[in-house]
Formats: sequence, C-alpha cells, structure tokens
Amino acid sequence: FLDIGQKLIHECPECGMRYDKSFATDVRLHNRFHRFSTAGLQLRYGEKDVIGRFKDYTSVVVDGRRREELMELVNKELNAVDLSGDESVFAMLNSKGCLCSVLIIESEPLDHLRVSRIWTRKDLRRKNLASKLLESVLDMRGLKRENVMFSAPTNSGVSFATAFTGQQPKVYQK
Repeated sequence: FLDIGQKLIHECPECGMRYDKSFATDVRLHNRFHRFSTAGLQLRYGEKDVIGRFKDYTSVVVDGRRREELMELVNKELNAVDLSGDESVFAMLNSKGCLCSVLIIESEPLDHLRVSRIWTRKDLRRKNLASKLLESVLDMRGLKRENVMFSAPTNSGVSFATAFTGQQPKVYQK
C-alpha cells in the first residue's frame, strides 16, 4: 500500500485491536479477537494438558488448531510478525475455560526459556496471571526465573520482565 494519507487502519474502541477493514482476513481476525477479548474464548482441555493452577485459574498446554489460532490472534493483537511455527503455546484459563492469558515460547534451548510473546486480556491485567502462567511453564521445565530470556520486549514487556525476574531482562536475538 502507498500511504497517501488515507485511513486504512481502524482501531476498535471496545477491544483495542487495530486492523485493516479492507481485508476480509483482518475483519475475520478482528471479529474472533473481539469475541475472545470481550466475552472470552473458550478452550477445552484434558487433565493431561494442565501444568498449573492459581486461585480459580488453570494453566494448560495448547496444541493443534487452537495453538495456531492463538498464535495468530496474539501476533495480531501485539502487531507482531508471524512466528516460524515450532513454538510452544500455553494458556491461562478461568474456571469457565475462557482464555485469560497466552504465553508463546521458542522450543530451544532446553537450559533457558525463551519468551517470544506474552499477552493477557486487557480487563485481566495486573492480576498476576501472566506471571503465574510463566511460573507454571518454568516449573514444568524445571527452570528458575533467572533462566528466562525475552525476545525484543516492548516498554511494558521490559517492565513485566524486570518485575518477574528481579533484574534487567535478558534479551535474545532470533
């Protein structure tokens, strides 16, 4: 697209997602994201998928079609590029199975946890859900907070990472 002053990107006042109304795929993504950010996207899971619990919330491993859908939605919400596809996806769900937070990590190396993306619904931020989700994954992998690395964090990501690790975040390059 040539930017000649036209307004292509629309920001939804309710869910805050920015998207291009002229693309059907963007509109579909917005509709899905809007539903799950305002009403909650429900995920089914089995007991084998559970990696942790926190109050009325459950941390789970996300596989299959839902994994790809969550990666796409989080990338769109964070205005980030698509990932390679070999990442692992984890989610924090409320007692009704509705999505609250998503963590996407790179699969390697095994001695560190490489956080590629971390996202929490706007209405649920500042409730320790992202921290508890990240702690669940660290516990599952037998790692400590100092083993966490972040991929190009935003300003709020740096604040989160600093609070979580207790030090300046370790950043890795892809």
